[in-house]
Amino acid sequence: MPKAKPDQVVVHRIELQGKERELLEMAVGAHAVGKVALPVVGAGAVAVAGYVGYKAAKAAFGWTEDILDDMREIVKEKVMEPILGADQYTNPKTGQTFKNPLAGWPVLGSLFGSGINLGIASFNKSESNKEKQAEKRANDPRSQEGGHPAYQNYGQPKTYTSREEMYGV
Repeated sequence: MPKAKPDQVVVHRIELQGKERELLEMAVGAHAVGKVALPVVGAGAVAVAGYVGYKAAKAAFGWTEDILDDMREIVKEKVMEPILGADQYTNPKTGQTFKNPLAGWPVLGSLFGSGINLGIASFNKSESNKEKQAEKRANDPRSQEGGHPAYQNYGQPKTYTSREEMYGV
């Protein structure tokens, strides 16, 4: 037999006081933190376990290279140095080192280091040009003993008495 349709609707409402609302908000907040904290703690535990396992395997098998040290070097050279600048720069030709007084300051250390590198490069280029000029002078026939036939009377100009004599007319 079919049920009869209801002839009235009854609404039940639960109202909370101020203190109960505070307690409910704290419970909801704790639940939300628990939802977020559990995956973060789990990921941290996996990372720690992986690191401990890596170090244990390194010690057990006598691995000589440490990937973490390599990663630190890469981060230092490729990421931090372009931002902060290096402590000192070395001229590869002379071996002379130059200290960067602004090393460690974001952007300023890098800019000052770039200036040091430009100075080193221009000094090396000028030294290279001096060496090339000295080599040119050493190979110049005018500077060798006996000289070049084309320069036999170089420095002793001939004087002419007329235009006809000068041009051979």
